[in-house]
Order: sequence, then C-alpha cells, then structure tokens
Amino acid sequence: MSKIGLIIKREYGSRVKKKSFIIMTLLGPILIAAFYASAIYMGIQESGTLQVLLFDETHLANSKDFPTSENFEFATFNGTSVDELKNELQEKKSIDQIGLYLPGNLIKVNEAKIFFSEPLSANKQAELKETVNDFAEKLKVEKAGFDLKAYSKIQTRMNIAVIDVNTNEESITEIKSTIGFLFSIIIYVFIFMYGVQVMRGVIEEKTSRIIEVMVSSVRPFQLMMGKIVGIALVGLTQFLMWIILSSVFMLFIQGALLPDLFDPSAIATQSQDLMQSQDLMQSQELIEAGENIDSTKVNDLLRALINIPWILLVSLFIFYFLGGYLLYASLFAAVGAAVDSESDTQQFMIPITLPLVFAFVIASMAISNPGGDAIIWFSHVPFTSPIIMLVRVAMGDVVWWEILTSMLILIVTFILTTKLASKIYRIGILMYGKKVTYKELFKWLRYK
Repeated sequence: MSKIGLIIKREYGSRVKKKSFIIMTLLGPILIAAFYASAIYMGIQESGTLQVLLFDETHLANSKDFPTSENFEFATFNGTSVDELKNELQEKKSIDQIGLYLPGNLIKVNEAKIFFSEPLSANKQAELKETVNDFAEKLKVEKAGFDLKAYSKIQTRMNIAVIDVNTNEESITEIKSTIGFLFSIIIYVFIFMYGVQVMRGVIEEKTSRIIEVMVSSVRPFQLMMGKIVGIALVGLTQFLMWIILSSVFMLFIQGALLPDLFDPSAIATQSQDLMQSQDLMQSQELIEAGENIDSTKVNDLLRALINIPWILLVSLFIFYFLGGYLLYASLFAAVGAAVDSESDTQQFMIPITLPLVFAFVIASMAISNPGGDAIIWFSHVPFTSPIIMLVRVAMGDVVWWEILTSMLILIVTFILTTKLASKIYRIGILMYGKKVTYKELFKWLRYK
C-alpha cells in the first residue's frame, strides 16, 4: 500500500504542478462565466421593445387587440400593399422594427405574416403569434354571433393535476428526473475526460521507456492503481475548483449585469407592469387562471427541489462518481498499455465507450419516460448504473435494496475488471512494436 501511495503522490503532484493544469483550472471557470455573462447580456439586449408596423386589411384591429407590452409597440402602417411594407423594412434594416400583415380574409385563409429584416427571437415570435391568434379568435366569436364577454367567461384553461397515490401529492417526476440527469452528465463527462487522461499517461510512459524503470521497483498492478487513483484526485481537485470559482464569477457577473434581480421593489414593479400589459380583451378570470398556471410551475420546481432526497443523492453521486471512474479508468489503462500510440487505440475504444453513450441515451429518455423498463434494468448493470441510477434516485422511485444491489454489483465488477485489466497491463506495458489484436488480448487474459 505504501508503494501505491507513493505512486498516487507522484501522479497527483506532477499533474497539479503542470502549467496546463493551472491554466485549465483557471480558464474553465472563466469560460463558464463568460458564457453565462453572454447569455445574460444577450437576454438583456433581446428584452428591448420592438416596433411592429401593423398592416391590417381587416380594418378591425384596435389598441385593445394589440396593446403595447414590454416586447412590442404597435404602429399602424399606412401603405397600400405588402410589398410596400417589405420595402419599408428593407430600407431601414432596423433590429427594432418588424412588420405584421393581417389579410382582409384573415378568418377564411387562417393565416397572417410576420416580416423582419433582422432575426426575431423564438420567444417574441411565440408572443406575437399568440396575440394574432387571440385577435382571430375574437373575430370568429363575433362573426358567430356570440357575446364576447360570455365566451371569455366559459373559455377554460384548466390546471390538471397528476397525483401519485403513494404520496398523495402531485407528480413532479419530470422535474426531478431532469435534476438527476444533470448529475449524470457530470459523471459522464468526468469518466471520459479523466479516463482518457489515464490512457494517455500510460501510453506516454510506455513510449518513453520510463515504465521499464518503474516496474523494476513496483508491481504492474500497484503502478496501474496508483496512476488511476492519482488522476482521479487530480480530476476531483480540478472539479471542486471549477465549482468554487465558477460560482464566484457567476455571482459577480449576475450582480454586475442584473443588480435588481433580487430587489423586492424591482420585482414588484415588474409584476405590476406585466399585469398592465395583459391583453385587455381577456376577462379577469382568464388572467387569474394564467397567473395560477405560472405560479404552479414555480411551485412545482420549488417542491421538486425540496422533495428530492439530497443527502442520499449527493452521497450516491460521490459513490458512483468514483465507482464509475475507477471501473472505466482500469479499462482505459489496459488499452493504453496494449498499444504504442494513441492512433492505435481506436479499435479498442468502441467496446468501452458504447456502454457510456448507451447509458447517456437511456438516462435522457428517463425525463420523458421515467417509468420505462430500460431505466430500471440498466440502473443495475455496472457499466451503465453510474449514470442511470442517479436519475432514478432523484425521481424517488427506487427502494433501498435496489440501490444496495446496484452498488454491490458495481464494486464486484470493478474488482473483476481491475484484475483482468491488470493482466493486460502487466504484459502490455513491456510490449513494443507489435500491433495487438483482440485475439492477442484474450491470450494475455489467460496468462497466470
């Protein structure tokens, strides 16, 4: 154990002192913060009010149908044709101006057109389309001879709850599975990033012949385990530094770009402005229904965050984080020992990476189909369980014996694969100049 400890210390110390490690440790959070700042900045820029030139051939639209809102300010276009509207937009080429064409037979053709010279965001497109649909619905109601106020009262937007009979609470499985999936992504990326580092480290030492000196004083198994654990500690160090620095940078950027984000007075003002910009043709009952739907979404998210078993989830995250890495890192180390260059690794990488990719796909499916049989079965398969089990735990539909079974299978599989990988590693690290095949690898596994 002392020799393994020395190898771990060497691997850890030599890597954390490298300029590349320091640069990437600092550059990673900066890039994350930069993307975060860019998203906020673009969101701020995108939130400006657009002037909509309304070319209404129905001659029925008014300010109540198309009210000024946070995103749109409507102005009547006095031209005589659609071509004139398009030419107006092409000449000005303003990012703050778009056109809206309502044909005279709007109800019959059931279509309208939005023109722009600069790209329009999907959110604003959706809002403008909804406004036009409300206007068309109003025209149809009036044409049918119905009373608009009476129609608005009977128009229904229901909030339909899906109740879990076991907890007698509304289902929030989709939100919880998404949170679990985020944990799975971290494990997926970590295994790939640092598993490949193990493989490259073995190849580098093998080609430089340093390995020949090292195996004269330590056993190949000790060398392999020391390298795997040492690089795992390097990855954990970098990962923790990224979390800490990214959080600090993002809080600083958020405070600089959105100083009023958590200001109660600002929030109250924004809420008041939002209420005033509601479509005036809707009844108060519909407005209250919309508020209830929005508040329900927020409450569902908060309830999901509260109901997730965080202690269990974080504990299992650490276990599967390390267990999954150790399992795959031993295989990556074996591949590195079997080849002479990184270009020769491709034929052996597919059997290792396929289960990881497959597990990622299954975990992503859990968001839309959380009760699927594939989620249950593959949460016990050791090559996929580090990614899939966390999604099930976050959803809360897994019993304790399933977790223990999955953990036990992962531990046993890690021990077996490490023994097999060490056989390949023991022979492969001293083999040079020979193209290794799968047949050759199976021979190595039978050696004692």
